[in-house]
Formats: sequence, structure tokens, C-alpha cells
Amino acid sequence: MPSLPSFLLLFYFFTFLFPFFSTLLFPSPIPHQTYNNNNENKNKKKNKKPKKEPGKSENPPLSPHSYPSHTSPPSPA
Repeated sequence: MPSLPSFLLLFYFFTFLFPFFSTLLFPSPIPHQTYNNNNENKNKKKNKKPKKEPGKSENPPLSPHSYPSHTSPPSPA
């Protein structure tokens, strides 16, 4: 059974020094982003997309004259 001084040294090492050095050697790969996540959630609530009308498409087809002269429009597949 370890003596009291060695027990206290081990206790001190594992409670204070080991966690400190382990965080220096192995930093957390995932940083805590509570502040950013809260902002993203607020922005999602504010910036809701308007509902799409059934007759309209989001991306209308481009006309041939909207393409630059050095490229040809995509061929219909």
C-alpha cells in the first residue's frame, strides 16, 4: 500500500497536472461553437425563404444570347 506522501503526489498529479498536459498534447478536435450555433439558429428563423409559387421555377432556363460568345449553350440531353 502506498504511503501517504506518495499518495498525495499521485493524487495531485492525476487531478491537476495530467488533465492540463493532456489538453496541451491532445487538443479537442471539435471546438465548442455555442455562440456561432445560436447566431445561425437566429438567422435561420429570420431569413425564411418565401414560399415558391407552383407556376414559377426558381431558375428559369437561360436564353442562347445570355451565353458568352466563346461558349456554346449546353446541348439538351
